[in-house]
Amino acid sequence: MVETDPAVLRLARFAEQYRRRTFGELVSEFEVDRDTAASADARTSLKLFFRVYGFNRAGGMRAGYQHRAVSALERTESGGEIDPDELWDNFRRECERTDTGVYERLNRGVVTDAARLANREGNLFRWVGRELGDHGRLTVPYDRLTSIRGVGPGIATFFLRDAVWLSGAASDLRREDRHRLQPMTTWVTRTARLLWPDLGDADDETLAKRIVEACAENGVCPVAFNQGVWYFARETLDGDSERLEAELRRMRTGDRSRPPRNDD
Repeated sequence: MVETDPAVLRLARFAEQYRRRTFGELVSEFEVDRDTAASADARTSLKLFFRVYGFNRAGGMRAGYQHRAVSALERTESGGEIDPDELWDNFRRECERTDTGVYERLNRGVVTDAARLANREGNLFRWVGRELGDHGRLTVPYDRLTSIRGVGPGIATFFLRDAVWLSGAASDLRREDRHRLQPMTTWVTRTARLLWPDLGDADDETLAKRIVEACAENGVCPVAFNQGVWYFARETLDGDSERLEAELRRMRTGDRSRPPRNDD
């Protein structure tokens, strides 16, 4: 019988904080919430993709490309399919208007190819849920997303994680694909190495697979664990590595004399 790990169980509980506070506050800008994001129209889902995921790379969010892309989409003619070329022209103008470098090499693909994907598949979150319902795999969505220049494995996995959660399709996913719902951000990677030091300098895929195994052993949803770890380390502990190590130790020993300042 596998002994449960109290740290895995407690970290997963912080997923609700991510869902309500981080995700909920972001998507409320577009008059949707966690219950309606997957049922919104294709254009709204594309706004959410731009705002939260598409430019979530080093320097991308800091430059404000997520806001430029949303503004560009709002200026693009509505009433039918999104014209990728018109959208790109509007994005370029938004960058020029705000004195932001266009950085066409990476940004054009994110803007235009994501628009083509939304035209073809409709709501992007619902598309992922539909693929899981039909095939039980994430191969097609993952490959299509990573084929977009500027959308690497990290961004694709980040989006897929939340799309599976929003569509309520996690139970449809085959075991061999579950590691693709583990975006290995700095804090998820650091937490995994602290929880399982035997992994040493293992690569991200190995760490992600260990997370999936640990979640299965503890009866925890791996999506909730990943969301919870990020929120706990980045938001609750303000990205303090020393506090993270100490809190993980307390979770495992049952010492709650100095609990984090959050409801867990």
